[in-house]
Amino acid sequence: MYIPNAEEVHVGYDLGFALPLRNFNLNGDQFFEWMKDRISDTSSADSAFLMAYFYQYKVLDYVTRLSSTRNKSTKEGLVLKGYIASAPAYRIELYTERKLYANRTRRRPFSQHEALCRLTKVKGTNIYYCAPKFLLSNGIPHVSTRSVNDLNLVQVTNQTSTYRDKETHYIYFQTISGANAQWCSLPTPAFVSRERDLPPLLTPKQLLQLMKANYLAYSDVETIDFKEVRITDDDLSRETFLGYLSMMPECTRFVAFAD
Repeated sequence: MYIPNAEEVHVGYDLGFALPLRNFNLNGDQFFEWMKDRISDTSSADSAFLMAYFYQYKVLDYVTRLSSTRNKSTKEGLVLKGYIASAPAYRIELYTERKLYANRTRRRPFSQHEALCRLTKVKGTNIYYCAPKFLLSNGIPHVSTRSVNDLNLVQVTNQTSTYRDKETHYIYFQTISGANAQWCSLPTPAFVSRERDLPPLLTPKQLLQLMKANYLAYSDVETIDFKEVRITDDDLSRETFLGYLSMMPECTRFVAFAD
């Protein structure tokens, strides 16, 4: 498994659902060299396959009474959607503010949420928010019983709002099991996936096409089919490759199967 932006510190339950029994730590340069060798050497083209998936893990919050929610449009909208004002609800926060980096001297071009929304422009990608069906205060399930079924997978689609305002936004659930999920502040139905299909296997070249397509999606294109993206010699240069890699959402996971 390769995790872009490896300097990020991972704690808690998220990687417990994802990591294999053995993980091989690569930095960006090593991953570039591996990909370049596999793409350049056509004799090895069919000896490695990869999966790319995009699961943004979140902590589940408990709202003791929906009526205590400060946002009026959220309260009224959720009641119209079947929520009970005097009953509890559950929610996960969406990060819609662009983060500062480089000692707080520069701001990223897109927020975490908008990066996920922009990735939906690339056909064939499956992007999800993952919300646990438990509260951290009650403890994380033991590793021997932990499974992906402990998560609600809320799909991000090209219809999902990017929320470019300065308000705080959430995905709300009427129950801890994920019933009646809604994008808020103006409640809009959210699709919770009950089927967990594995992402398609990609050759190293197809993965590079996917990375380049995501980079191109940061322009104003509507949709893009990554399998039609042309790969040039410049795409196999270190600077260009790492530029594509840096634009992938932080929740990106690459899993390689190689002989």
